Amino acid sequence: MSNPEDSGMEDNGGSSATTEMISRTDTEHSLSGEEEGPPNIPPPLPPAPPPLAPFRPAPPAQDDEENYFADDKEEEEEEQEEQDELQEEV
Repeated sequence: MSNPEDSGMEDNGGSSATTEMISRTDTEHSLSGEEEGPPNIPPPLPPAPPPLAPFRPAPPAQDDEENYFADDKEEEEEEQEEQDELQEEV
């Protein structure tokens, strides 16, 4: 007959592969430290991002170029009127 180690059968009738699998599982479980070590604590959360700036709508578009410089024209006219008044007084 062949050697019992080569047959894959144990003396108690079970498979040596099953026995090896159980012993590996037990060893891995005992080495993991879950039973004897500190409780499993999740890592801390990253810091929260800074708050976003409040929403501001865009200013209205200036379609007419004439209206775009309207304030400048008004200021020039006022300055011209002031100069005319000063010349009249002199």
